[in-house]
Amino acid sequence: MLGFVGVAGVQFTYYYTISKIQVGPAVLIQYLSPVWIALYAFVFQKEPPTKTKINSPPFGSPGCYFTSVGIDWICFRLNRIGILSGLISSLFFSFYALYGEKGLKKYDPWTLILYGFGFGAVLYWLLISPMRMIHRRVFFRIWVAFLYIAIFSP
Repeated sequence: MLGFVGVAGVQFTYYYTISKIQVGPAVLIQYLSPVWIALYAFVFQKEPPTKTKINSPPFGSPGCYFTSVGIDWICFRLNRIGILSGLISSLFFSFYALYGEKGLKKYDPWTLILYGFGFGAVLYWLLISPMRMIHRRVFFRIWVAFLYIAIFSP
């Protein structure tokens, strides 16, 4: 579940989002996940709402906005599909974080990462065969970009 739903879902929706809107707003929207996680904790885990937990989203989110986007009000001029996929990405990211936390009670962190990313990769291999890329004769610079993303992306 962590790999098929969490990892693959986050990566697909995040990269789809940045194909529709700029990276700064895409990151901002995806990282609304702490808001969803806090709501989940209040509603389903019955965590008591503290002053810090209640005040963090309304004060932290604008700070994140100005850090990632700046003073430009670009978020109000963005593609609606991009915004929607960014919100879906933030929900997948929330699932990934919560389900991963649950998995840490049973598995070592490295085992969890191996299985999560491994099953996410298997799902992508089933949906988009790597052989398609080889048969298409993808340019060398595209392979370098893939390698860069594989090594340096979060």
